[in-house]
Amino acid sequence: MPARLLALTVLLAALLAAPAQAAVTATVAISGDRLIVTIKGTKVKAVSVVAGGKTYTLSKDRTRWRSKKSAAVAALAGKTVRVKVRPQRGATKTLSVKVPAPLPKAPPPVDAPIPGVPVLFPPPAAATTGNAAFEAIKGYLADSRFTDCPAGWPNCVVEERYSHFADGTHWYCRLTSTSGSDIRSVGEIAQIAGAEHNADGSWGVEYYLSSYGSTTFYSWSVSNQGVATGRYWGPGRSPQTGAPDQQLGPLQWARGARDCSY
Repeated sequence: MPARLLALTVLLAALLAAPAQAAVTATVAISGDRLIVTIKGTKVKAVSVVAGGKTYTLSKDRTRWRSKKSAAVAALAGKTVRVKVRPQRGATKTLSVKVPAPLPKAPPPVDAPIPGVPVLFPPPAAATTGNAAFEAIKGYLADSRFTDCPAGWPNCVVEERYSHFADGTHWYCRLTSTSGSDIRSVGEIAQIAGAEHNADGSWGVEYYLSSYGSTTFYSWSVSNQGVATGRYWGPGRSPQTGAPDQQLGPLQWARGARDCSY
């Protein structure tokens, strides 16, 4: 075989054998007054978001990218933005991404009072939903935990708890006395999707949780005596995609968020 034809044959074989490059994708969420962007499919050098005539330059935050705080971020919910991704190699890519809008939430059921158990959350002057409700109940959520063992492990054989730190860090812990059986998972609340504060003091909150490169969805209802029940949708799912993957609780609200070290 002539040398030129042999070279072309080898080159063609190499091209056919080369694996296809993974598509570059981006997800955008709102956390407080920041944009949170997760990029998959390439190693990234820089990320920016263009929306409403403004460019948001993002900085690396572990596995994600986040913007500086801006009051204008809230107005981007439900809108399509342009995400500019500058990979470590190759040309800058521009992706059109829709920012999730807050989801409507049905009022949680009002639980009947338990005799002898004090009311932890007094009734408001008026029932509220959305941002007004979250402003009223965010102090209840921050630095709190939902647990099936209020005294804390090892006072119980097994403790299951969900902790909400004031900075948005979220820990799920299942602590046991058996070596290797514990579950310890940390994430960050990426976006508050809904909230309400009911006339009897009970409250509810929904949020997207970013953890280990995936986004999950939680919906919690808390009675005025602190009984918490929840629903969980797995990675990439939410109430918009169907029924929850898991029913949670009943658990007890308690003051003091905890990681899984104790």
